[in-house]
Amino acid sequence: TGFGDLFSGGRFLGRFIVYSIVAGFVIGIGFALCVVPGYILAFGLSLAPFLMVDQDLSPVDALKRSWEMTKGYKVTIFLFQLLGTLIYLVASTCALGIFIAVPMQVIGSAYIYLRIKGENPQAPT
Repeated sequence: TGFGDLFSGGRFLGRFIVYSIVAGFVIGIGFALCVVPGYILAFGLSLAPFLMVDQDLSPVDALKRSWEMTKGYKVTIFLFQLLGTLIYLVASTCALGIFIAVPMQVIGSAYIYLRIKGENPQAPT
């Protein structure tokens, strides 16, 4: 591993752009209908970025698979996001707190993805 690894994900850029447009459109429609459907769609599609990288799926296939994987887990994802938002708000009162809260949120999301996928990731030591 080296400094170059930081920029090795460039091959996913196109997929992430397509994912962002499609997911943003779908979630936007959900929010236009009512706030609750927007959040349900957002939580249901939240694993797509992990699937695009981990399983090398196209953006549309990743969105479909994310929706399938999150069946029965949307409330868990909601509670995690709610807790993460609260931690972020508290951390934002201290400028450096954001640099802790945001990475923790991303790592927590990856942990949720791995757990839903069926893996049992070890806690960092």
